[in-house]
Amino acid sequence: MLVERAIAVLVDECRPGVLENVVYAHMIASIVEGGGELPSMLLWSAGWPQPTSNSYLPTRRPLRRGDIILPEVEARWGGYVAQNTQPLFIGRAPAEYHEMFALQQEAVRICYDMLRPGQTLGAIAERINGLSNEHFHCRILMHAAAWATTRHWRSTASAMRRWRIGSCKKTASLSSSLLFGTRIVARGVLGRHVVCTAEGAQRLGKRPAAIIETE
Repeated sequence: MLVERAIAVLVDECRPGVLENVVYAHMIASIVEGGGELPSMLLWSAGWPQPTSNSYLPTRRPLRRGDIILPEVEARWGGYVAQNTQPLFIGRAPAEYHEMFALQQEAVRICYDMLRPGQTLGAIAERINGLSNEHFHCRILMHAAAWATTRHWRSTASAMRRWRIGSCKKTASLSSSLLFGTRIVARGVLGRHVVCTAEGAQRLGKRPAAIIETE
């Protein structure tokens, strides 16, 4: 999978002293070398304290130990679009992020089970939002990607809550990115492409879901 190929480059090359834009360039190059098409979106943020968004481009800043890298990687092939959002720490992630990730994985399990034709976006959002507690907020962010198009939905978009999940065949899939975070700054997104079936979501790709720590 082209997206996971780029994530592998991210993991291999994010080390202290390496320039942000060099890692970014090599990720894009890996997609093209694998047969992917341009333009291809790659959103990026890096640093510590954690940047407030991943909607940035890289700088020539050398990466440092303790940095969190938040990329949203897109690959295109034959008109198809796939995305992957993968947090990575240079060094060890703070304990708070592992607590958030455990909650997020419970949300993923529920979301994958509910992603069936006929299910409404609002019903899925209510289950996911209900996992929030006094320490962490949990929210769903969903992309429906097909031939060169993407629909983008957040659980706060009330007009879309009645929309029903359709059957995603070869030309479409869903990327369910579940946001997890505190009331202050700490925040993360883990996104994977899935196909919606009558038995629930079937994940595309093989990389295990994890907060990646480089050591």
